[in-house]
Amino acid sequence: MDGYVGRAMAEANTSSVCCTLTLTYAPRSDLADKILHPRHFQLFMKQLRRSGHKVRYLVAGEYGDLKGRAHFHAILFFSHLEPLGERGVVPRYKDDYPEGITQDDAPFCREIPQERMVHIREWPHGHIKADWSASQKSIRYVCKYILADDKNTAWFSLSKKPAIGAEWFARKAEKAKELGVLPSSFNYLPPGADRQRPYYMTGATRRDYLNAITQDSADRSKMNEWVRNTFDKFALQRAKDGAFYPPTDQFLEYIKEEIDRFRPSEKDVLSKILIEDYYDEDWHLAGIVNLKMHFLGYERTQDGFKKKT
Repeated sequence: MDGYVGRAMAEANTSSVCCTLTLTYAPRSDLADKILHPRHFQLFMKQLRRSGHKVRYLVAGEYGDLKGRAHFHAILFFSHLEPLGERGVVPRYKDDYPEGITQDDAPFCREIPQERMVHIREWPHGHIKADWSASQKSIRYVCKYILADDKNTAWFSLSKKPAIGAEWFARKAEKAKELGVLPSSFNYLPPGADRQRPYYMTGATRRDYLNAITQDSADRSKMNEWVRNTFDKFALQRAKDGAFYPPTDQFLEYIKEEIDRFRPSEKDVLSKILIEDYYDEDWHLAGIVNLKMHFLGYERTQDGFKKKT
C-alpha cells in the first residue's frame, strides 16, 4: 500500500488541482446500490475528460460496513481543471435526493462545496462528496481500501500511462543528472510526506528513475553495492530487450561501416576469381588469364600469381 501512497503524493505535487472524491449510490428498491459497477466510474472519468478536464486518478471501490452499499473512493489529479464559465453553465448543487437527476444538475467543477454531499451531472447514481486536497492522510485513507476488502468483491484501479507519479520521478532524475549525483538508495520523500517515514521505489518506477540518471557503465564503479547490483540488473535487461527489438539507425550505420571496413576491393575479388579459373580444367583460357593478370599488376609464379613488386 505504501508504494501507492508515495506515488500518489508525487503525482499530487505535479498536478495543478487535486480532489479526494467519494461517489455513492442512492438507495434502490431493486438493490442495485448493493452492486459495485466499475463501468460507472469509467464513464464518470470519460465525462470529465469530454468536458475539457485533463485528469488522472487512483480509485478504490468497496462496500459500506453498515448497509453494504457500494461506493467509490478516488483521488483525482488535474493538470488542467476546465473553468466553469467557459462551459456556460450555472452550478446548482443539491444536497438532497431528488426524484430524478436531470441534465440540469451542476457539472463537476472547482465550485463544488468542500465536504458536502451534492449531486453532479456526471454522476447520476447518487451523491458525491469532494475534498479539494490530496494530503498524505487523505491519500492513505483511499489506499487503505486496497487491502481492507475481500479481493473478490473490492475493485482498485489507477492511471497507468504514464504511471502515477512518473512526472515527479522524471524531474527528480533530471535534477540529479544535471548535478552529476548518482543515487545512494531508492528511498524518496515526496513533498508533504512524513520525514520519519520515507517511501521506497520499486518496479518500473525504480528502473525508469535509474535509467534516466545514467546508463553509462563508467558510472558503475561510483555506485554502492545496492545501486550497482540494480544497475547491472537493468543493463542485462536492456541487452535482452535489444535482441527482440528492431536495431536503431545508429546501430545499423555502425554495422555498415564495419562491413565496409572488411570488404575486399573489387580488384581483389576479380583476382581471386581469375586465379580459380586458371586452375580449372579449361587450360585454353590460360593465355587470357595471364593477360588479365598482367594488366591487374600480377605476375605468374610456380605457386600461382603474386603482385608485382
